[in-house]
Amino acid sequence: MSFKVNPVTSTLKISLSLVLSYTTTIILIGLFYDTAAFQNLKSPFHYFGDAPYSFYLYPFGLYMLLALVGIVVFSYVSDDYGDAREATASEIEEMGLFAEEGLILGKTRDFFFPRFVRTDQPLSTFLIAPPGTGKTAAIITPNLLSCFNSMVINDPKLELWNTTSAQRGRMGSVGLFAPTLDLGKEKSLCFNPFSADCLPNDFSSQIDFIDRLLTIIYPTGDDIDNTTNYFNTNAKNLFMFWALRRVVMDGETSLPRIYQDATETSDQQAAIASIMENQALPTYIRQKGNSLLDMDTREFKSTATSFINMLEPFNRPSIRKYFEACDFSYKDFRQAKTFSIYLGVPPRDEKRMRPIIKLMMQYLTLELLSDVKLYSKKQVTFILDEFARLGKVQELIESPELSRGCNMNFLFACQSVNQIKKIYNSNGGDAMQGLIDVCDYTIIYTQNDKVAAEYLSGTIGKTTRKKQQSSKKFGEITGNSTVSLEGYPFVTEQDLLNMGKDDLIVAVKGFKKRPIMCKKPWHWKEPKFRKLIGAYNNWSVGVDDDLMEEAIELESEQQAA
Repeated sequence: MSFKVNPVTSTLKISLSLVLSYTTTIILIGLFYDTAAFQNLKSPFHYFGDAPYSFYLYPFGLYMLLALVGIVVFSYVSDDYGDAREATASEIEEMGLFAEEGLILGKTRDFFFPRFVRTDQPLSTFLIAPPGTGKTAAIITPNLLSCFNSMVINDPKLELWNTTSAQRGRMGSVGLFAPTLDLGKEKSLCFNPFSADCLPNDFSSQIDFIDRLLTIIYPTGDDIDNTTNYFNTNAKNLFMFWALRRVVMDGETSLPRIYQDATETSDQQAAIASIMENQALPTYIRQKGNSLLDMDTREFKSTATSFINMLEPFNRPSIRKYFEACDFSYKDFRQAKTFSIYLGVPPRDEKRMRPIIKLMMQYLTLELLSDVKLYSKKQVTFILDEFARLGKVQELIESPELSRGCNMNFLFACQSVNQIKKIYNSNGGDAMQGLIDVCDYTIIYTQNDKVAAEYLSGTIGKTTRKKQQSSKKFGEITGNSTVSLEGYPFVTEQDLLNMGKDDLIVAVKGFKKRPIMCKKPWHWKEPKFRKLIGAYNNWSVGVDDDLMEEAIELESEQQAA
């Protein structure tokens, strides 16, 4: 059984009790004090203080008691078909979501003293918000302005850098990685996962490290066609040969250097044969070299083409300098001082730069998850706005299952099921369910997709309500009426399709049937946030708006198709 008050019927009952109380007071005054009271509807006010107080108190108490009894009796409903309802303040407290610091998920609807719904736990969040509903202004920006975790921030439009990097700089160190904007190395960070600072110390671990990263540059697997699988596998062997040879010689390498080494002559096979003959190399590298030399000329040329095509974008003069050195490693995010990096690759450059962004994500997530000694250090948060635009990084969306024990969490934000469906599988619902399953918090905005709304409604569950059915035969004045119980979605599909622009719902794992109804914590409505807005050192990054819109519109058309 649960107590479910209907605000409409309860208000009517209380109003009726007040009317009956007032009428009874008039009757009592007229019968026992002054008959003139029957002629004036305002007589209870006129005789107040003169007539006995019992004429006022007894009727009011009696009818109000009856109203309250009626409300209580008729508000108890069986929970046979579900008991979902809105979370109370005490239940939100039990969920641990009134933390003083950490990630902001929403804001309570209290009129006088609203509070941030906030978590300081290393638990991940999934936010699905259609375009124009305010996922950036109401969730991402407030968190960048207030959360002291070290952060990796995907910022394809560079609006987050322009509005929040000044505050991130006040918290600690902040940097921008924007290789395609050619801002100069003094303004854009460099990233090279094959640098000495990033590579493990021993050769065996270096092999494993490079092999893990190669799954991003040269993907293989069941979702890749057989021909591409074959040549990507061979391309990985070619990459391993050139990369490990340079690591043995210099202690490090880079994508531009690997490209340069491989293309110094027009005949790579001849170059490999010469190296094998004249240089002392570890057995593993020699084995790779021998397998490459065993290929016939035609097969090797196809392999070399696959190998070169993936590396060519990183060798362009305006870009290669950002991949020859490395200004940070995963360890920087665990230091006591907050470290934040913004990934600023505009939509027009996403396709060619996607491998390096995915490479960075895989490097950071796997290393942060693997270094047990640093778990107790600074909490790290990945703010992945438009994460679907990064392309498929399976390790990334599976990381929340492990990250809670590693003092690391993720905020996945996307616009629609179609974005996820396009990247991860043919069934958008299954992909979304996978994210909801691994994330402890789901932030729900108003939806424009019926499939998403139906699924999200189902995750919250049902409540039990009374259903009255009436029937009568033709010609009869009265008929039969039956009341039954039924399960009904507490938050319906239509509710989610028609939510107010300022409303959101937070669903918490383990408490899904107690959704938290919130207001959006718009940063521009919070005085303490408004004064923090700005770019680091007053340096705003400009991106061609026309090209930006053109790229976004093109992607939207592709998703719709």
